[in-house]
Amino acid sequence: MKKKILTLLILAAMLVCLLPTAAFALKPGDALPYSKYCSACGQTALHMYLDGYTKGTYNASSGDYFHIIHAHDDWEHTLDHEQRCFTPQFGDYTIEYAQLSASSGQDPARYHKATCVCGLSLNKEHNYSEYQSGKRSCSDCGYVQTCDHSGNTNPTCLSTTCSVCGGTVPKTEHIRAQFKHDERGHWAYCTKCDSLLSRVFPHTWDNGIVTDPGTCLAPGSMKYTCTACGETKAESITGEHDYKDAHDKDNHYQECSVCHDKKNVEAHKWDDGVVTQEPTCLVSGIIEYTCTVCGAKDCNDLEGDHDYRDAHDADNHYQECSVCGDKKDVEAHKWNEGVVTDPGTCVTPGSVKYTCTVCSETKTESITGEHDYKDAHDKDNHYQECALCHDKKNIEAHKWDEGVVTDPGTCVTPGSMKYTCTVCSETKTESITGDHDYKDTHDKDSHYQECALCHDKKDVEAHKFVWKIDRAATTTKEGEKHEECSVCGYKKAPVSIEKLSPAAKPRTGDASIVWLVLLVSTGSAAAAVVLYTKRKLA
Repeated sequence: MKKKILTLLILAAMLVCLLPTAAFALKPGDALPYSKYCSACGQTALHMYLDGYTKGTYNASSGDYFHIIHAHDDWEHTLDHEQRCFTPQFGDYTIEYAQLSASSGQDPARYHKATCVCGLSLNKEHNYSEYQSGKRSCSDCGYVQTCDHSGNTNPTCLSTTCSVCGGTVPKTEHIRAQFKHDERGHWAYCTKCDSLLSRVFPHTWDNGIVTDPGTCLAPGSMKYTCTACGETKAESITGEHDYKDAHDKDNHYQECSVCHDKKNVEAHKWDDGVVTQEPTCLVSGIIEYTCTVCGAKDCNDLEGDHDYRDAHDADNHYQECSVCGDKKDVEAHKWNEGVVTDPGTCVTPGSVKYTCTVCSETKTESITGEHDYKDAHDKDNHYQECALCHDKKNIEAHKWDEGVVTDPGTCVTPGSMKYTCTVCSETKTESITGDHDYKDTHDKDSHYQECALCHDKKDVEAHKFVWKIDRAATTTKEGEKHEECSVCGYKKAPVSIEKLSPAAKPRTGDASIVWLVLLVSTGSAAAAVVLYTKRKLA
């Protein structure tokens, strides 16, 4: 039974769909078959379709409230405040939300776009939540707004909590009000918190401004301003001379424009002068001098001279006046050694160019071509040889240097030495006799030098022994001494020194010399005492 009912319902729906759409078209003034309680006005609302009218609410004879809306392209989708859309054609649909962009002309922080699946849309205010950590979000579209604290009413010089979002606001400086002041000082308060910010006594005066400079006859005045609060005071100043730079024919100075007092009078300091009119051999010129201090000017005449300029002909160089043609300092050209412009060869002549060292005049002469000699050598000689005709000159035997040992050899095997010509770098090699490799050594009788290769000996000498005390003998202990070669350091075996007896006299080989010195010193001292005593008694 349920299946039959369902089938009939489907067939009925299909038949309805086959009917023309125009059968359901509404005309302006037709009532929509939908009536519902409206949460905006609190009354039962009858929704009507009227073309060309704005929305509104009014009381008809029936007592119902009519919500009148525009044509289908301007539907207001908030009639029941549940974001639901109802039309006879489309049924019941949920509105979809989207965030506005700044380019849309609407504030995206305030509005978002509510778009119905039927294609109609409007701008709707965000449904913000409470601020959390300086941010809040729209529960409809998800837009997140961060508080910029622009609406904060708390004075930031006292509080760091935003009055809008409750977040932290960076603490700022006090907002200083204009200084209050009197003749003693000035003080300032914060315009936000009314706190006393500063108090200064006395005023901090600036360097002052001259309001009346005065003259050398009448005093002037100066105005001082406090750099903090703007308070002013005036003081009298002594008038000064109005000195201005001036000069006469001989001196420059400073002169008061009021009383004509003069100071810093100095004679002019003339420069080297500038020729303003060049003299000639016919007309005098003019030289103008300027004072380097004040700029005063003075002029003198210049005697005219010939305008001599360097000139030359084929034979001589000289100076010639450009005005009258007078000549002086006529001299023959002084030719340099010349520069070969074409060296020629041993067959063809060349050319050389000569230049005067004074005036740079030039002349060219033919020269005999020369051999093109180049350095060359053979086994025995070095020389110069012409590359064209092979003529030779400056033939000399090689000049060998002292040579360099390339192989020193030994006392058994000969070595070699390389010689190089100091002129042309030709080389030759000769055999040399190897030397002994002598090293210092000794035996028990002699010291000498012995070759490490063939054991040849030279400079054999007997040891030169001297006694050296290793440990001096005492009355309680024997001493020790040894013989040592003073040349090679060879040492004999040490021998003992007998103990000293308490009353023993020094013996040869002991400290006999010390005893002798002591005896002589004692005797000399006794003799001196006796002689001094005799002289004193006399």
